[in-house]
Amino acid sequence: MVMDINPNDFIDKNLIKTINKLNKFIDKDKKEKIKEIIEELEQFAKDDHLNVQALYILSILAEKFPQLFNRNNIESIKENLDSNNVKAKINTLIIIGFYLRENLNKEKVLVKKFLNYLKEDNKEIVENILLFLNYFTENEPDIIENNSDLIFNLLHTEKDIKKINILLEIIDKFKLRNLSVIIRIRETLKFLIQNQENEYILKRAIEILSKFIPEVNNIEFSKNKKINLLEIIANKILLKRYNLIVKNENLKNIINDFKKKMKNTIKNEDIYYCYIKDKEKLFFIEFEISKVLLFLENKRISLKELQEVLSEVIENTSQLKLFLLNLIQFKLIKGYVSEFYFYSYGYVKKDIFTEIVDQGFIDLTEYKHIEPNFIELILKDIKSELNYALLYNRSKKAVYSLKKIIEDISHLASKESVINLKLYHGLFDDNNFLKIIKKLPKGYLTDYHIRTIWLTNVGKTKIVNEFENSKKIGFFDKKKISEKLSMPEILLDSFISSILNSQLGFWDKFQEVFYYSKYIQDQIDKFRNIADEKIKNQKIYSLAHKLNIDKDQIQLKIDEEIQKFGEIIRNKGEISSTEYMDKMGMDSKRFFNFVNSLNITYFKKGDILYLNEDRILDIKNEVRKQIKLQSKSQSQIILGNFNIKPLIVKEIIEDLEQSENLKGIFYEEENQLIYYTKKGINDKILESSDIFFIDELFPGKKLTEDEYILIIDIIKSLIKNKTLIGTYDESNRNFVSSDGEFSTNYNNSINQFVNLIEYYCSIFEKVFQSIRKILIKDNEIIRPAEVAFIQKSFDEIIKSYVHWRSQINVMKFKKTSFFLRQQGIYSKKEFELLSEEDRKEIKNFKEEQRIREAEDMFNAWVKLFKELELNYGKLIFYQKKILIKPDDKEIRKELTELYDLLDLK
Repeated sequence: MVMDINPNDFIDKNLIKTINKLNKFIDKDKKEKIKEIIEELEQFAKDDHLNVQALYILSILAEKFPQLFNRNNIESIKENLDSNNVKAKINTLIIIGFYLRENLNKEKVLVKKFLNYLKEDNKEIVENILLFLNYFTENEPDIIENNSDLIFNLLHTEKDIKKINILLEIIDKFKLRNLSVIIRIRETLKFLIQNQENEYILKRAIEILSKFIPEVNNIEFSKNKKINLLEIIANKILLKRYNLIVKNENLKNIINDFKKKMKNTIKNEDIYYCYIKDKEKLFFIEFEISKVLLFLENKRISLKELQEVLSEVIENTSQLKLFLLNLIQFKLIKGYVSEFYFYSYGYVKKDIFTEIVDQGFIDLTEYKHIEPNFIELILKDIKSELNYALLYNRSKKAVYSLKKIIEDISHLASKESVINLKLYHGLFDDNNFLKIIKKLPKGYLTDYHIRTIWLTNVGKTKIVNEFENSKKIGFFDKKKISEKLSMPEILLDSFISSILNSQLGFWDKFQEVFYYSKYIQDQIDKFRNIADEKIKNQKIYSLAHKLNIDKDQIQLKIDEEIQKFGEIIRNKGEISSTEYMDKMGMDSKRFFNFVNSLNITYFKKGDILYLNEDRILDIKNEVRKQIKLQSKSQSQIILGNFNIKPLIVKEIIEDLEQSENLKGIFYEEENQLIYYTKKGINDKILESSDIFFIDELFPGKKLTEDEYILIIDIIKSLIKNKTLIGTYDESNRNFVSSDGEFSTNYNNSINQFVNLIEYYCSIFEKVFQSIRKILIKDNEIIRPAEVAFIQKSFDEIIKSYVHWRSQINVMKFKKTSFFLRQQGIYSKKEFELLSEEDRKEIKNFKEEQRIREAEDMFNAWVKLFKELELNYGKLIFYQKKILIKPDDKEIRKELTELYDLLDLK
């Protein structure tokens, strides 16, 4: 064997001696002796002066006798990889490279470290690594593929065409055993095609790509056609199939074992896999999930077309269906697989959605090729998205948009006096028809109907106009109005009866014309001055005959009607004077003369007459109750805001101060008498500056001794619970803050928060009182307009308080965090770690009593309005029934319980 190393190329005597021995051993093929020389050379390599020379000789030996090097040799030699001498480093890598050629399967960790030197800046080092890589790839592609990231990264940065070509040759030898590597190859070669101009490199990149993207061969490549090529590469769905042999083994174990193997090879989050068992075949499919989902998204695609796209891994329709059902089961896609098509959820939903929105309904028979449960899910989704109901017809073969139905009814009702809903009654079952009835547009339809015929607001307005005109002429001719308005007389009856029956007057013998008493009285007054009784009676008789009214009943009837109104007024707690003047056909003077003739006590406030002492007492008690309630939650009670004189309110408050320990201070501001509650005094103190005198709290008012004591007690209480930080000077009657800025900011923030909630609660109360006034009517029907007003009030207040609650929560969170940070507390955990005693020293905004009380007050209003909205319809129903059956004890009991529940009485 000839491989002499010339000793004359070296200087060191010991090294020359070793070389001479080595040459002899090589000539005689003495392997064991050569091993000994390798160990000697390892020692020479540790000498700084002989390091490079010894490593050079070892590199020659490694190339010729790689099998003579073992792990110990390599461990000793690889220490030179840390050398600053490039030649020493290169020779060391060459030695390791030849060693690895013999031991690839045993040295997977060392291979990884070896490949890391591709990151070196030195070109010679990289070139040597690449030469070995070419060999490694050809012999053990799996090992290199598992460490391929370095190769791919190098291709993204390398500019040298020669090295790029070597790297491409290495990649071309990859066996493409898993999808992760295939995707990296695609992305790297796509990068090369985008950024390289060298035609040979581009050609090689395309040749490699064609192994797993055959479509690239369909393009006659040139630099100008890069865009088309890159689109094909980017759009191609990459898949890989793994066939498993199934004999007598446990199928579950086979699948689980392969799953574990798959998980170890997948290095890309976009790769998904599933297994398919088709008859006797079992195989796994790896695929790019994002591209598969994108391809199937919002689409109806034939299984034949889809099979062509997935032909690399799918053999037949049966396998394709199993693949799609896997994706659906794993909730990667939503869709339905029919005999010949795949329907994505988005595609079908868009189709149905468009029909519902544009046409207002869908014919479900058009979707009979799709499973009903799938369509039902889509309809449920659409219903949630549109936020309105969808209704099935009686046959369950069509679905209608409730919104569109209501829009159609609204459109018709905006033009017609009456509309007939008979069509919808026939189309839908009772349950769905009831849903339509409940959603009838209050802005277009009234509550008056006969079976399926509804009076519209247009019709109602026309009737009201006719009613107003009839008051001017003195009578209301039902038959003529019915013909004029093209309105069924029975429907007209249902509306006008509630109006005309409350008027002073009576019907003719045929119940067709209603005559107002004023009209009859005016006609009779014309005959009063006729001296001849015979002529007078004849005139009255002619009038009675003309009007179809019994002559003897005319005056009697008028007197009876007036007396009826007198009885009604006697039994009322309060009435609207203008309303009753209108009903009785009297002017103000005549009406009050009549009221005075009843010999009853009344108290007039604006338009309202409070008619007896008991009722006035009730009003006072009601005010008393309101004051008590307000005194617990509000800072101020403005005396002019009540329905009676401020002096009476003042008397009630003074009585409460004596009897129920109510405490506060009267103070006049801007010509209004205001009663400041303890809470109000508390707020005034907290709003004051760091130093203040008690007399400054209520400028211009001379405080009594009791009032001084009250204010001082409140100040001391605030100091005790550390809401005020400072001291109170008894002699000067003033307070001095010890921590002005923090305390002021903190107290102002509490006031700001409480005032905000109080403002919201005042809106609640205002709306509540307006609704309450309608709902507590006695012996009088609640009109449709009032019902509409109540519902509108609910809609507005509910919409508002959701927004208010959000503002309250945000403000509370921000203020709590801010003030805790000012006290050195930066997290919830820090606060919880404090001792109980230390926590008491911390001012925690959200736990302040005033904050919690304010929130409780707000929540109480929210709860009350929820109860009101839930039950007011029932309350109106009972009120109507009690008007019809005043002696019905059961209904009376239900009504009373509702009043109590809703805090109305």
